[in-house]
Amino acid sequence: MPGLNKDLVTIDPKAIVISTDKAGNFALTIEAETELKKILDFKKLIDDLYAHVEATLTAEMSKRKLQKIVGADVIVSTSLAGPRFDVFDKETAKDFLKEVKYFIPDPDKIDEFTSTNGELPKGVSFKTRSSTTRIVERGNE
Repeated sequence: MPGLNKDLVTIDPKAIVISTDKAGNFALTIEAETELKKILDFKKLIDDLYAHVEATLTAEMSKRKLQKIVGADVIVSTSLAGPRFDVFDKETAKDFLKEVKYFIPDPDKIDEFTSTNGELPKGVSFKTRSSTTRIVERGNE
């Protein structure tokens, strides 16, 4: 990365290994924990720096009424999130409301059916879910 002093943080990915103890339990080696702790510290530093820069840019853009700044390699933009309107009196605003209905699977009922019948109900399948891995310091889990 241009402008980044690569000597600032040295991380040895080869040191991040999982070992097993005599009982067969998985554990991180001390070296692995040291390297992961460096990564967590560096991530916090970057996250804090990003939050500071983001807040500064947001304030400047708001003050100047800008929605987008386009650079050669970076674009900074602001946008509104969430619903545009709020209804505080449903009866008065009823002509401007639309009813939305949707259905979601009931995991408890599906589990009960599957437990009783040994299979999923017809019309239901398992959804492919992604797995995530988190690395956190103790006390932040």
